[in-house]
Amino acid sequence: MSQNNSVRAASQPLPAPRMSFRAAEAFRSLSRVYLDAVDPNVVTAGGTAAADLGGMISSATNLVLGVELYLKSLQLMAGSQPPKTHDLVQLFQAMPADLQAEIRRRYELILANSPGSGVASTLNLAVWWGDTPPASPPQDGAPEIGDHSLEAVLERNKDSFQIWRYLHERGILEQFVYFSFEFRDLDAVASALRSLIIEAQSDWPR
Repeated sequence: MSQNNSVRAASQPLPAPRMSFRAAEAFRSLSRVYLDAVDPNVVTAGGTAAADLGGMISSATNLVLGVELYLKSLQLMAGSQPPKTHDLVQLFQAMPADLQAEIRRRYELILANSPGSGVASTLNLAVWWGDTPPASPPQDGAPEIGDHSLEAVLERNKDSFQIWRYLHERGILEQFVYFSFEFRDLDAVASALRSLIIEAQSDWPR
């Protein structure tokens, strides 16, 4: 493996990073069961997504948890104990600078090769409390996402594990609250992290 980052390929990998990696693989795989059924067309994706609300919530929860565990696996492989948090920003910033740079480089390369306009990359969900939806939803709906840099994606999704798994607590009476599942960008983060782990530990089952 290239020596331009801090990931170390040990001859006998520690149980902790190997276990967290395998868990990350499983959670990410579970998220794809739902995503594979979503219409890729940006115009109609929302309709197919809304047909399985529980699937969307569980997919988002599983994907962001997978990203978290990939981050923790890499930090353990780099020789340090990751922070005991779900915060993706804290986990990323706790890594050595050269490893952060390599993750960023790989993420940007994956994103650059992703399908362009017309293909869905985000699913939006409106949540409220009450028996019926609010009478007058905001005209602008879910906020537009303009910054797709690694740091911006991690910042927007740093608390997503808690948010999605407890989404039923996030409503407001007679008011829409919008949430965005940035599945394309989060999956690109997962792919970047996974590629580093696979290069360092090619003998791990997956």
